[in-house]
Amino acid sequence: MIGAVRERKALAFVRVNPLEHEEELKRFMVANGYVTFPDFFDRGYPSAVRDGAATWVALDDERKVRLSITCFPHTMALGERRLLVGMLGNLMADEGVRTFFPAVALVRRLLADVRAEGRLDLVCTDGTAQAAAIFKGAGMRVAGYLERFVFPVRERRLHVDAAIRAYQVWRRIRGPRLAPIAAHVAAEFDAAPFDAPIGISHRLRPHHSFDVCRRRLPGYPGTNDHWFTFPCGERYGSTTALVRWPDEDGLAVLHAIRRPSGAVLTPIVNALVRALRKRGAQRLQVCTLRESVFARELIEAGFIPRGDPMPILVHPLSLAGENAVRAVADWEITSFDMER
Repeated sequence: MIGAVRERKALAFVRVNPLEHEEELKRFMVANGYVTFPDFFDRGYPSAVRDGAATWVALDDERKVRLSITCFPHTMALGERRLLVGMLGNLMADEGVRTFFPAVALVRRLLADVRAEGRLDLVCTDGTAQAAAIFKGAGMRVAGYLERFVFPVRERRLHVDAAIRAYQVWRRIRGPRLAPIAAHVAAEFDAAPFDAPIGISHRLRPHHSFDVCRRRLPGYPGTNDHWFTFPCGERYGSTTALVRWPDEDGLAVLHAIRRPSGAVLTPIVNALVRALRKRGAQRLQVCTLRESVFARELIEAGFIPRGDPMPILVHPLSLAGENAVRAVADWEITSFDMER
């Protein structure tokens, strides 16, 4: 059980190092339906804790875990400086305390602790309507909405596939010429040189280390994980995109894209769609903030919004964090950059 608390009361809120309480946290999460949590913990928590991640728990009078949430630091670039963003994930409540106020109290304690520590610039999370109500009750606010964008790639029904091919040809004709493209299986590709964003940009752009990829994608780097590279000329350098496919439905998911400031998205998308079509993918999907310039670029490149938004909630902790929230239209992140 997690260590003693000074005062015995209905619930006590404590910040812990999750690595020191591994088995108890695994049992708690599995008992409440998160059956894949032990695998997630093993592949993701050690490196996350090295980067500063911590878990907040609510303990009952018997010092048993009843609520839990983890804050994962993510490094992002904005202009010439780096921002440290705490992404909240793995919010779980035990049966009997799945009510509004205990969860709100736990999140409030987390926000107070990270504010006092002074290390993070911003705390951010996404969530269902129920989770969003908890985060708003704790003092976080909605900055935008995460939405799915889909590009049709191929269809088994011939008449539908003909229409999709015509759509793709029309997109290529009206847009810039295709970008050169090369595909690499992730297990055979050194992505380390592409961890950090290229150059300086007014957009908020994430770093994507191997540890982040491994935590966010079970089995990474596997045979379904591919890095695509697009040389964009001496002026811009190379764009890279991390795509996982296929699944049983032929869905390819664009998890991360790293491009120099000024690199046009449309020829990159056209080349990527063409390459995925040859490999049998049915659809290409990416999730990003619908209010962002990046979302508008995706639509201009041929992606279709699906109309199923999920709120993004934020709590700035520094002036840089507040400025980032004000410039949410310049965020170039995907759901891959969140924690679930």
